[in-house]
Amino acid sequence: MDNDENEDDDYEGEEGEDGINEGGEEQDSYDFNCVTGDIGEKIVYNELKNNKSSGKIDWKNKNEESYLPYDFKIKKGNRTIYIDAKSTVYEKGEDPMAIITPSEQEFIDNLKPKEKYYIARVTDARGENPKVTYYDARTLEKVPKSKIMK
Repeated sequence: MDNDENEDDDYEGEEGEDGINEGGEEQDSYDFNCVTGDIGEKIVYNELKNNKSSGKIDWKNKNEESYLPYDFKIKKGNRTIYIDAKSTVYEKGEDPMAIITPSEQEFIDNLKPKEKYYIARVTDARGENPKVTYYDARTLEKVPKSKIMK
């Protein structure tokens, strides 16, 4: 990830004068998870945009949370691909089924034949070597990045 695109600084400055976050430990955890999610989305976006055959990428949460059941919508000809980034700081992520929300599952269940939905599981999102693994949201099977990008 390029340092130029690191927008984590937006999340700083919520500390009081004594350097302790106001809002307590629960807010700290929520903020940490939100920033981790943003970092994961940036990682996925950079991976998608660096692939010339990705198509037109619409990053739904680039400026603010969209509350849609996906983070990216890609148009490739008459096909539409939806990708939801799920990020963790750990080097291994849990089963993708465990992280699909009910609204995401409803969206997946109602996809049209020319629509695909993938989960981009970002592990070690805040580490030196983050890794993205793609899963077909319908089958939860791993999908090679090359299949999504072509």
